[in-house]
Amino acid sequence: MSRLAPVLAAASLAAVWIPSTAAAHAVLEGSAPRAGEVLRAAPSSLVLRFSEPVEGNFGAIRVYDANGKRIDQGGAYHPGGKGSELAVNVRRDAPDGSATAVWRVVSADSHVVSGGLVFAIGRTTVPNRSVSDLAAEGEPSVAVDAAIGIARGLQFLAIGVGLGVVLFLLLTWVPTLSRGPAGGAEADRQLRRRAVIVLRAAGLVGLIASASGIVAQGALAAGVGLFGGGRPDVVMDTLGTRFGAVWAGALIAWGFVVALAGVLRSSGRRSAWVAPPLAFLAAVPALSGHATTHSPTGVLAAANIVHVVAVSAWTGGVVAMLVCALPASRAVGRSGGRLALSSLERFSSVALGAVAVVVLTGILQSLLVLDSVSMLVDSAYGRALLAKIALLAGLLVLGAVHRLVVLPRMRLSDGARGERGIGLATRLLAAETAVFVAVFAATAALASYPPVAPDSQGPVSRTIQSGPVEVQMSVDPARVGVNVIHLYIADTRTGALDSSAREVTVTEVSSADPEGKISQTARRAGPGHWIAGQVPLTSRGDWKVSVAIRVSEFEQYTAEATVPVR
Repeated sequence: MSRLAPVLAAASLAAVWIPSTAAAHAVLEGSAPRAGEVLRAAPSSLVLRFSEPVEGNFGAIRVYDANGKRIDQGGAYHPGGKGSELAVNVRRDAPDGSATAVWRVVSADSHVVSGGLVFAIGRTTVPNRSVSDLAAEGEPSVAVDAAIGIARGLQFLAIGVGLGVVLFLLLTWVPTLSRGPAGGAEADRQLRRRAVIVLRAAGLVGLIASASGIVAQGALAAGVGLFGGGRPDVVMDTLGTRFGAVWAGALIAWGFVVALAGVLRSSGRRSAWVAPPLAFLAAVPALSGHATTHSPTGVLAAANIVHVVAVSAWTGGVVAMLVCALPASRAVGRSGGRLALSSLERFSSVALGAVAVVVLTGILQSLLVLDSVSMLVDSAYGRALLAKIALLAGLLVLGAVHRLVVLPRMRLSDGARGERGIGLATRLLAAETAVFVAVFAATAALASYPPVAPDSQGPVSRTIQSGPVEVQMSVDPARVGVNVIHLYIADTRTGALDSSAREVTVTEVSSADPEGKISQTARRAGPGHWIAGQVPLTSRGDWKVSVAIRVSEFEQYTAEATVPVR
């Protein structure tokens, strides 16, 4: 560890822990009718097209007329069975005037995506309720957000400890005892008794996390209070989603783990009975996250599962060493020092290999899904990732102390002063365990926040407010070459499309060439809808797009947003 620690610490800057969630969540790519479109008659349906499959089990699309009355009918459905499209039927007798559609859907990675748009039937009028007011209905409370974050953190912690304690038995403890140390039989009995307790505790935490996660996810998606997420109808809707099905499977798997934990007392083949449910649990982060929704899914899913197993071998091994192996070594008297030394040496090698796998699989996943690192500081996701990297660096330092300080001291004493060496090892392992808890908290945050690169597929959308107007900007396809920029200008108070602009100018500046500005005068395409066509975005990276809206000879509003170009 001492020689590799600096290399691993540097490489870890690109590593992402359980689960790797930097891929894009669902982004609205288009709709029919389009935002700002004026129709001659009421459409038969409203269709939303997203960048990845979404769930609509919660009646997620609502359409209102200008007076705030619902004009949608029936539940949301996938037209033609396309998972990335969601639609709702619209009443044929919907009155003329502006119509406001708002949605709240669950993307394949379990994140909730919400938004709204305004179109018109026959003529444009001013709605009596704004898009933001209607879209804000059902926004999750702080309690719901906290509950889903805690459930994720506990789930990941339970997987790490539960799977890790079994891997510790197989990879560290059994090989150590095969050398025939003194007191090995008694120490084995003591350790296995403690391992059963640890595994059952992890199983109980996993059961609580799985059940509470299903309830919290239901509350989040349905836009109800935390207790409302436990209503039978909401729970059934949640179980119909990808997240709900996977976490229900985790609930069942944890039940088997608790029931079968006693087999660890046996050193024979019966101990393998607990392997199948734990193997499924190792895949839970991949199955309920981005790894199975972002291309290439096969590589990402495999890398994520290997990542989880490696993290578990490390984290669970530390816990097993602390609460099982060292106390078992103490229980056999003077020979316990040598036994503790042997198990620490063996685990140190296992942990070193696990760290290497964690870093390599994290780098692989990051290279496959990350487009830009510009939001590492500016976004909540990026800050959580940086915090996690800092914690990882701290763990590498503690691991180096084990190899450079603890093990040499124990070897010099040949285990004769085992109690002293065990005491020092115990304090360091306790410190590592505390840091691991913080790591899993950061991991839960990473899974809960929108990803760093939310615009990796399809057009990039931004919403910017400037004075009394809100500008919805769509850059299509947000790739190097010729692009089209759509602008929808709406009144921030009413949400109605604003037709007061006399002239709209769009300017683009690349972060790689701040002096090279590109400007276009947008053309009016409809009420509040302007288009800048043939926009040459010549390089990858972040571009600053500025919109100048002139409403009179003396009055102008300016809006600005950063757009990643791929």
